[in-house]
Amino acid sequence: MAGSAGWVSIVPGALEELPERPGVFVVGSLVRNVLFVGSASEGIRAAVRAALDRPDLRGQARCLKIEPSDDPAQRLAEILTAYREAHDGALPPAQPVAEEERSRALRVGGVVRPGPGRYAGPTPLPIRTVA
Repeated sequence: MAGSAGWVSIVPGALEELPERPGVFVVGSLVRNVLFVGSASEGIRAAVRAALDRPDLRGQARCLKIEPSDDPAQRLAEILTAYREAHDGALPPAQPVAEEERSRALRVGGVVRPGPGRYAGPTPLPIRTVA
């Protein structure tokens, strides 16, 4: 799933074309930044619909990558491992983080993305006033 090839724009009717078989999917932004990686043990179409109903993805999701797989859980783990290796241990911004992983990452200084609705940018610099 690496690279920009294979992205499908999320346009009216696009979800109806998705397969109803097990697999994994990647939700991307307008500029193809990975926002979320999901798996579907039943059907990709239903899993993508459920993911796009999430408020933290609804406003940002613009494209998808789909990969049918007979073992979606294993493929999801592989994709997330590769993502973390390329992003200093961070998960995609909308990826849920297990509580035990969150506390471990905070103890060892790892990267934990904030949840929806929280500021994720750099720490603002103090404002100096000039007299």
